[in-house]
Amino acid sequence: MSTVEGKKQEKRRALLDAAYELFLERGTSKTSVEDITSRAKVGKGTFYLYFADKGSVTQALLARVSYQLLDNACAAAEQHAAELTSFPDQMIFVIDHIIEALRADTLMLRFLERSFVWPGLDQIEASGEAEPLMRKVLQIVMCSPEMAGRTEREIYQRITALGSMCMSVCYTSVLEGKPDNIDNMKPILYDIIRRAELYREDIAVAAIDQEGVDRVTAAQAADELLSLKGVKASFVVFPSGENVQMSARSLGEVNVQVILEALGGGGNSTTAGGKVTDSDPETVRKRLLEAIDDYYEK
Repeated sequence: MSTVEGKKQEKRRALLDAAYELFLERGTSKTSVEDITSRAKVGKGTFYLYFADKGSVTQALLARVSYQLLDNACAAAEQHAAELTSFPDQMIFVIDHIIEALRADTLMLRFLERSFVWPGLDQIEASGEAEPLMRKVLQIVMCSPEMAGRTEREIYQRITALGSMCMSVCYTSVLEGKPDNIDNMKPILYDIIRRAELYREDIAVAAIDQEGVDRVTAAQAADELLSLKGVKASFVVFPSGENVQMSARSLGEVNVQVILEALGGGGNSTTAGGKVTDSDPETVRKRLLEAIDDYYEK
């Protein structure tokens, strides 16, 4: 790197450092570009050489903080590679490491909110090559038997869909205790990671055994599962006392209302839900799969 390029990187880093300090102290909305340049001891014009506005520096910081958390989690996972042989175990280890880091630094969590940045998707789609950090993540999970035959993009989507769900729940759970504290939410989140399956190649189904799932968390899980490549509809089944609740989402091609009506549910073609009384998640899961089969065979 040339001396000139090195100085440019130093100025950009100084602006990012100053902005991050101020965002943690005052919040993003109460920090101006002038505040950032004053803290970094550079002119306002220098700021605009590197960033279009405060929003662009915020996005750069969201990426930097997210990438550092993910890099640390990957490094820890590499040290436990011999123990982490399945995709769920690998994914849960990485997510848990990040959640614990954010629980220990709530100022960082408040800054991130629900905007954790997962690197590499644009590069995977554009050139088939992931960013170096995403390569680390892929190397951790590519050897698991569950990922055999899947493309890097498919694996990436699975990681980011499940990871985004966990990060969103982490924010409200750690800071607000909603829908429950993070220690009680972890088993639920990790149960979703372990139990999520693809049925008939394009239907995502997760049947959760853990008590404590609320409708918001289930709906969010269904939304995230729907983002997986090739998935046309998603269903989350979860216990609620002596009953079992269901939450379903669709991109439009599959009518989830019709499927859940077979189990007493309702809604509309893209968003549906329902309740089965006096049952358990595994029994309802089997009935749901039968209803999906009936739907496709009509």
